[in-house]
Amino acid sequence: MRQLAASGSLSTVADAACSTEVIGDVTPFSLTYPYPFFLNCDYFTNGTSYTLPLDKAGQVLVQGLLLAIAGVVQGLMTTEVVTSFVKTPAHTPSIVWAMGCANLVTGFLGGMGGDAMIGLSTINCLNGGKGRLAPTVTAVGVMLCTMVAYPLLNFIPIASLAGVMIVVVVHTFKWAKVPMVISALLPAACRPAINNFLSCNCYPSWMRLPVDVDRWEALVIVVVSSLTIWQNLVYGVGVGLVLVCVRFAWEASQETSVTTLTTSDTSKTYVLQGKLFFGSALRFQQFFDVENDPPSVTLLMRIKPTDYSAQEALQRVTNLYVAAGKAFTAKVEAADGTSSSSSSSSVSSSVSPAGPQVSEKADAKLQTVTV
Repeated sequence: MRQLAASGSLSTVADAACSTEVIGDVTPFSLTYPYPFFLNCDYFTNGTSYTLPLDKAGQVLVQGLLLAIAGVVQGLMTTEVVTSFVKTPAHTPSIVWAMGCANLVTGFLGGMGGDAMIGLSTINCLNGGKGRLAPTVTAVGVMLCTMVAYPLLNFIPIASLAGVMIVVVVHTFKWAKVPMVISALLPAACRPAINNFLSCNCYPSWMRLPVDVDRWEALVIVVVSSLTIWQNLVYGVGVGLVLVCVRFAWEASQETSVTTLTTSDTSKTYVLQGKLFFGSALRFQQFFDVENDPPSVTLLMRIKPTDYSAQEALQRVTNLYVAAGKAFTAKVEAADGTSSSSSSSSVSSSVSPAGPQVSEKADAKLQTVTV
């Protein structure tokens, strides 16, 4: 009797302290058939029909836009991860269009929108499913599980799902970026010494700090990761995109310069190196010596200025030469789109103090901006 009582008490304690939580204990699966959302009484606002209040329309549109951006970003990120496994390029427009059409149908039928399943995609690739048939079989299997074998899904332990996601995170996280961020925080002189210490103590090679680190890239990684955890993926990717664009604009503006090609008593020719755009427009006029230049000045450009700031910068330089009583001509070399022997049509722009005026000029080698 004592043994039976002891065994009974142990089983009770085990059931109370070591119970395994399954999906059915959290959100049990049930079967519902899809039909248009406006026929579902759960969406009725006045008890008999579906109406969308005007004050909620803006909120719905903003939330839909954020979810669409998040879906596209996560889908393309999943495509990048899969491409790193299969070593074959993917047609990203097809992926975005397919996801958009699927979400339209799902939303019309009252379902929840979704995007690329990075967990299933990674597990497929890790288990050898790298062809076109693998995702198809996975999608059909998921459909059969949710529509036919859904009662069995209620018995899957929550811990097993957590284990699967941990495996996915381990294989998708860019662990090599961690030493990069750490190296960006350290002085450049300390990095070789730390690498020598790690190599002597037989640490893995991925733990060694890169000697040359772009601190701006490390900042982008930290900012995007932090905003994704703090807010959401859309804000993180948006801020990261802005930071990258600022970096690109700064570097492109530093490449802009104007050099003297030929000079004489009556004429002088400048050559523009780089791009004339909003990043380099403010200091563009500093490249010219208006007071000491001869009466005729020519500027050769390889790329025609397109944005408003670049055209304004060119107009300012033109006005300076006009005020000095000198002629200023800007010529844009037409890019050859086919071969070196053929020529393409170009545009001749006449710049006046009132603003640029564009006229077509066919079979020309140069695009000319004259005063």
